[in-house]
Amino acid sequence: MSIRYYNYTKGKTVLSLNVPQAVLDNEHRALSLFICLDISGSMSGSPIRQAKDAILQIMGGLIERNVLAEKDITCFFFQSSCQEVRFSDHPDMLWANGGIKRYFDDVRPGGGTNFSAAFSSIIKNLDRINTDLAIIFFTDGQDTSNILEDAKIETALKGTSYSTEVHSIGFTKDHDAKLLSRLTKYGRKEGNFLYIRSSDEIVGKMKTTLQLLESSYKTLYVKIGDETPQPANFDDEGVAVLILNDDASSVEGKEVKILKDLKEGEENYIFESLPSQIPAGDPMSIKLIIFLVQREIIRLTNEISNYEEDDGSKSERFNQILAEINAYEEQLNTITSKKSSISSVIIQQCLDIKSTVLKFKDVLSEGLLGTLTNEKIAIINDLAYSNIVRQKITKRKLISHRFCDKLCQDFATFYEQKKFSIKLDFEEVISYLESQLIKQHHKWLHENFELVHRTSQQHGILVDFCTDVIMNMLEKFLSDDFCEIKEEVLVELLKSHKLKLDEFEIWNRVLKWGLAKHPSLNPDPKVWSPKEVEAFSMTLKDILPLIRFFQFSSDQFTNSVRPYRKILSEDLYEELISYYMIPGYKPTSVVVLPPRV
Repeated sequence: MSIRYYNYTKGKTVLSLNVPQAVLDNEHRALSLFICLDISGSMSGSPIRQAKDAILQIMGGLIERNVLAEKDITCFFFQSSCQEVRFSDHPDMLWANGGIKRYFDDVRPGGGTNFSAAFSSIIKNLDRINTDLAIIFFTDGQDTSNILEDAKIETALKGTSYSTEVHSIGFTKDHDAKLLSRLTKYGRKEGNFLYIRSSDEIVGKMKTTLQLLESSYKTLYVKIGDETPQPANFDDEGVAVLILNDDASSVEGKEVKILKDLKEGEENYIFESLPSQIPAGDPMSIKLIIFLVQREIIRLTNEISNYEEDDGSKSERFNQILAEINAYEEQLNTITSKKSSISSVIIQQCLDIKSTVLKFKDVLSEGLLGTLTNEKIAIINDLAYSNIVRQKITKRKLISHRFCDKLCQDFATFYEQKKFSIKLDFEEVISYLESQLIKQHHKWLHENFELVHRTSQQHGILVDFCTDVIMNMLEKFLSDDFCEIKEEVLVELLKSHKLKLDEFEIWNRVLKWGLAKHPSLNPDPKVWSPKEVEAFSMTLKDILPLIRFFQFSSDQFTNSVRPYRKILSEDLYEELISYYMIPGYKPTSVVVLPPRV
């Protein structure tokens, strides 16, 4: 185990902890989900449609990825009061049979906005939870009850024996950006804030939220000296980082314990060690500085947004904040000036944060002038959180790619050994390794099926696994549950010679699959707005090139393809018109795929 710290300034220390991966491998992240949807009157129209679309994407993604089941989801529909709906009480309300979507279709907005009603309902449900808990708020407005009691939910969430996290998603410029940003700090684990300005942002931002929720971050507890233990979230590599302020920032010579849980009257610790200091020139110090600046921007944004206009200390404090942010900017400039000796990934992170720092300074100036709007607070918060989330997801992807690279290297090594050693039972070794990969990394293999399938074709490994996945998906594609198929698997299925199905039937199923990804979209493409056309086109961008459009009858093309002409490329559509209207015409500007059968 490694515990290291970097003293940024007096009263501010960044602590890096690294535990063996084996400790985390035994910890399975079971998850419960609370969906909190604002159904007040202001949500009528576009906001409620956007929110429903976003919620269905999140729930569907988590269920399809086996992160949780319907029984693990509770919805809180709040306006002047709050209605609680536990899916566990409705066994027929399932994702696969469309029951969840039908329920949300019937949800209608009306009434005022009472966050405290939602907070009270959430608090009453905390005692029945025995897994990690994620809470997501969807709202477009501000509390109208005049009895906002968010301190109660903060106390309740931080007092649980399990990990809690709050994510907040604001629709339209009128949502309470201050409150939604504060909410993300109320769990034992920091959540994420998103600002959705238009419907075309939903798909990308919900994908980000999904990646955060399904990540395997584990919560352990860190006790420094005699201080109260605090939660630390360890990533897939066993790394966690904490920011320590004021008296707690002094860690030199203090014993650091990492606890598995916080059982009353018992310290069940895994490790204990004295921390070592990281010198200023160490590359690790740069990573910790970036981590610190990212979090400080969010903290300072929350601080300036919650100052009252008549607060006499406002001007003095804002000038202090400006001095702090200038010091952070100077640090980032120092780092980027040494770009020849620093990785491009770190440099890009610095540039992203510098851009956020400049926007933050604009927000600070407007705060001093008294012209700071709710929307500008939302934008700077959204930007700051996005930098952190992007870094987390990038790291996770790098871990996955390293795993895949190692997989290929390991098998390549065995191929080389086969050439030179007749004593090695090569097929038996390969079989054993494949079985271990499937057993220990089954989820990863499914999540990265496109990579695995390509590796299988190149090296002849995991062939049976890939065949089984494709055949299972083929059965699902032919069933009523075909909308559950993941995009990367559907792409591989459409590439496969095993899909011996009429092309017109394939096209109809692809359309239904795409529409299922946009639950609020009108099935009639003639009424779609340009943004809706663009969103649907993006969903099918890797699938359309695999459709044999030249295998349809004229009637099938006219009735089932022409209405969707806006999602096709101009060249393809022109060639299709010529092909179906001019006898004997042969396309010249597009590739014509051969028939499947």
